[in-house]
Amino acid sequence: MAGAEAFVRYFWDVYNYGYEARETKQLQQIAGPDCTFCQESTARIDRLWRSNAKVEGGHVALKSVVVAPADFTQQGSVATAIVDQAASRVIEADGSVSDTAAADGGLRVDIAIGWDGDSWLILGGESFPSGAGRT
Repeated sequence: MAGAEAFVRYFWDVYNYGYEARETKQLQQIAGPDCTFCQESTARIDRLWRSNAKVEGGHVALKSVVVAPADFTQQGSVATAIVDQAASRVIEADGSVSDTAAADGGLRVDIAIGWDGDSWLILGGESFPSGAGRT
């Protein structure tokens, strides 16, 4: 379980780096072939790079992660992460702001992970608004 938790922490580091550097190589290396979450993130980062836009803010801070017990080589598992995401804005090459997002604390992200025999992979991910599922 400790390896799976460490991998999820690493994923968020890679995710943040991808947006900060507008570089997707590391994210692609840990993305499973059917990871829509990864494909969408990669596409957004690539668009930033192609248009010479940048993101200010938006850093994701991992607060906690819990990985469901499983045989990771057979079916994978789901890691539930609680993250805080800083406010952000996209600055286009001409200096205009094309998008903004408010800070969001306590965001729940479920991440499907698996072990392919050599390395960990992100198999998918889904986020839920802060407060979702709370009573």
